[in-house]
Amino acid sequence: MYKHLRRSHRKRKKRYVSPERRGQIPDRVSIDDRPRIVETKERIGDWEADTVIGRNHKGAIITLVERKSK
Repeated sequence: MYKHLRRSHRKRKKRYVSPERRGQIPDRVSIDDRPRIVETKERIGDWEADTVIGRNHKGAIITLVERKSK
């Protein structure tokens, strides 16, 4: 059927396509694997971070909160 199209050649497939790796943090640790003492909020110095990325990746907000003292 491709011979009847305006551009009468086959589309070429890319070979060797690797999966998308952008946005992946290497050696990241799950939030479920953090120590239990962090959950109890008994010590000062345990920080929590969150990132919000804007529309079309035009801007970003990062918040850092110390868990015990807030």
